[in-house]
Amino acid sequence: DYNTDNSIALVVYNLGYLPSSSKEYLTQTHSTLASLTDAVRVLRVGGLLSVMTYPRSNHQEDWACHVFLEGLALFSSNTQDWRDFVDEL
Repeated sequence: DYNTDNSIALVVYNLGYLPSSSKEYLTQTHSTLASLTDAVRVLRVGGLLSVMTYPRSNHQEDWACHVFLEGLALFSSNTQDWRDFVDEL
């Protein structure tokens, strides 16, 4: 079940592994992307999504989050075409 009133102002991710714990337990790309998608659905207009990735611990997850968040920025901007978005960078 999702929060249907979109009252969430901030969602924060700190990905990778838990410091001072076994490095065999890492966040996983597929579940991270699913969770990011869920987070976007419950954020209020003007809400913030903060994601800290660690490329050395999971390069694939870092890259996937980067692409997801760039796409989200494009989707939520006034840009009509991805080329306009790239030009703005």
